Amino acid sequence: MRIDPTKIYETKFIKKNGEERVMLFTLRADLLPETNGSKRKLPENLATVFDLEANDWRTINFDTLIYLKEIE
Repeated sequence: MRIDPTKIYETKFIKKNGEERVMLFTLRADLLPETNGSKRKLPENLATVFDLEANDWRTINFDTLIYLKEIE
């Protein structure tokens, strides 16, 4: 699955502990904090995204998505 870096998304997924969670996230450059980047290679089913409500980076697993919808 590919995340458009110009969009904001809402997703619902199942966390590792089995709980469901709704999250607003983005990769939009104008909404991200300054970083040094990461050379970490993730498997194709994982993506690092910026959680807009927690104001922090999170990794989501596409295998546990219940839904993913574009907000903006």
